[in-house]
Amino acid sequence: MPAITSIRFRRGTAAQWASTNPVLSAGEMGLETDTRKFKFGNGTLQWNSISYASAVGTKGEGFLISETAPVGPDIGDVWYCNDTTGDLAGRSFIRYDGYWVEINPGTLGPKGDTGTIAVGTVTTGSPGSSATITNVGTASSATLNFAIPRGDVGATGATGSTGSTGAAATIAVGTTTTGAAGSSAIVANSGTSGAAVFNFTIPQGATGATGATGSTGPANVLSVSGTTTGAAGSSASVTVSGTSPTQSLAFTIPRGDTGATGSTGSTGAQGPSGVIAVTSPITNSGTSTSATIGIDQTLLAINMKQVATTVSDKASGYTILATDENSFIRSTSATAVTMTIANVLAIGESVQFIQFGAGQITFAASAGATLRSVDNKLKSNKQYSVVAITCVASGEYLVTGDVAA
Repeated sequence: MPAITSIRFRRGTAAQWASTNPVLSAGEMGLETDTRKFKFGNGTLQWNSISYASAVGTKGEGFLISETAPVGPDIGDVWYCNDTTGDLAGRSFIRYDGYWVEINPGTLGPKGDTGTIAVGTVTTGSPGSSATITNVGTASSATLNFAIPRGDVGATGATGSTGSTGAAATIAVGTTTTGAAGSSAIVANSGTSGAAVFNFTIPQGATGATGATGSTGPANVLSVSGTTTGAAGSSASVTVSGTSPTQSLAFTIPRGDTGATGSTGSTGAQGPSGVIAVTSPITNSGTSTSATIGIDQTLLAINMKQVATTVSDKASGYTILATDENSFIRSTSATAVTMTIANVLAIGESVQFIQFGAGQITFAASAGATLRSVDNKLKSNKQYSVVAITCVASGEYLVTGDVAA
């Protein structure tokens, strides 16, 4: 019987292999101990994706299955003994250096933790330096920092074709400012590169030397052209007209303060007897030189009626009634309101409005009424303004008082 040497290969049950599902290295063998099947890895596929290695044949076919050792095997042939009773039953061997070397797989280890790889930083290195990869994480949770050198400078590219002719540039002069003596001149472009607007700051020159003394000029001849009396308390003034050497002066001299009151004059002679003339409602039952004065009570009552005696408050817009004649209407609105004047008052009757609140009053005429006012001012001026509306003719109403346009 040939000499036998033992070599252990990876092994485990079919269930263990399926659960762990490892990637076998290229040429690495894995054996299922319960099924006696085996697989060879290719370094890429996982266990569950690899087909079983099974073959029955003779020399040179690579994988041999028989009850006894094959005759004339080649180096590297694998033999699986499918004998069920002998010492070699269920054992696998590989041909090496004239011997059958037993393939004795070890126990399949537990599935390792799934590793992770993450990219950390990517740094550009200087041209010509070496690329480096540094793991700043752990062996099972790697974080790789890359340093990749910058490439060498490329060759100069070919000259590009000539571009189309650009638009003609324009230049305009903006402002010109005189700078302080000794400062630097400045030219600033407040426009664009294609439409320049140059603003110049040009420093003032230094003070020149004192010139020679000029010859004596002719004597100036002054004359007085007039004298005017100004108002009392005003300032005196002198106006010079003409050019040297012939000029004239005009004086304005204020009037002096009013003098003290003079003495009382003597009593004059007695004048003629007075004449008294009266008008309604005043009556004279005597003569013009010996009057007996009386009052027409009926006319007095009518005139007294025209004096406003009642006050009513209005918080919003309002249209006057005939019963409002000769009364006060006080507007208490905080916002602007409109008071409408209806044609309800008799000639001589009036209504007075007070803007008691902050809201300005606007007066408007209803049908049959016409409002008249100076410069057509038909609004109250401001808070606490009083405005009277008086009927002066049939349908004609005069607006007077503190009014505004």
